[in-house]
Amino acid sequence: MEHGSLILSGFGIVMGVLAMLWAVTALIAKLFTRPAKPIETAAKPNAAPTPSAAPVTAPPGVPAHHLAAITAAVAASFAPPTRIVSVDGLYAHVSAWTQQGLFEHFASHQKVWQTTPRTLPGIKP
Repeated sequence: MEHGSLILSGFGIVMGVLAMLWAVTALIAKLFTRPAKPIETAAKPNAAPTPSAAPVTAPPGVPAHHLAAITAAVAASFAPPTRIVSVDGLYAHVSAWTQQGLFEHFASHQKVWQTTPRTLPGIKP
């Protein structure tokens, strides 16, 4: 019975700490989110039309369907008014120093039996 109570108390402590972490993150999220402004759907009868922004064209290197997906994600994630200023592609340039460091790091993970040939005693390769 002693082991069971130890297991249950440990489980209770873990669940309590997880609940406290959840509460802290929920509090931080509540502090850093601003309430959404209500969207005005009714147009004013004599309101002058607002000048629209210039049409967005896909920059070179970014396909138009990617630009549409990025625009939809921004519109769904952020409260209006939101404006996308620029869209750039990923940069995949890796310097020679970085490549050599990665090579050395991953080569250090090889086991001894992966780098030396297997031989049996008395048999020459």
